[in-house]
Amino acid sequence: MNRPGGRVRVALWLVSVVGEGNPFTKTELRTAFPDESQIDRRLRDLRDWGWVIHNSRDDESLRPEEQRL
Repeated sequence: MNRPGGRVRVALWLVSVVGEGNPFTKTELRTAFPDESQIDRRLRDLRDWGWVIHNSRDDESLRPEEQRL
């Protein structure tokens, strides 16, 4: 059985580990997927599918390194 693609795995991680409304960092994301070379891109790809992921530029309550689902 094939494992899900990077975008699906990032989506599952966000929903099951981070949870909606909670902050996370790219460091946490990279730690969760150490063998995925372009995991940041997979996260950005989710926006194309309608996922809203905030960062400190559009949410002043977040630190510069944080993002929020």
